[in-house]
Amino acid sequence: MVRFYLFQFSCVSLSLETEQKYMMSTEPEEPRLTAVSIKLPPFWTGGAKAWFNQAEGQFITKGITASITKYYYVIQAFSQEMSRQFYDLLRTPPPGTPYETLKLESLNIIQ
Repeated sequence: MVRFYLFQFSCVSLSLETEQKYMMSTEPEEPRLTAVSIKLPPFWTGGAKAWFNQAEGQFITKGITASITKYYYVIQAFSQEMSRQFYDLLRTPPPGTPYETLKLESLNIIQ
């Protein structure tokens, strides 16, 4: 059985087994190394929240859980203008949770 979830402009399908694991887990999942490839669309400055929802849908379907991996995928989608605007965050990944920090800063500045 496959269920569909709508993530604001992005449809994500999960198998029932994956859904149960994702929804029932009480412990945080350890980051794991897997060979996956995704191609995020160019960053939408006019719809940053929707863009992040779409990106997170891709992260879920590909099993990408490590914050640093998400961070590097996101910065690849930035335009030159965005890269200049966020130079300090791009020069060195923020410690701890780089993706979450980048997302928060992006939304605060753009919105």
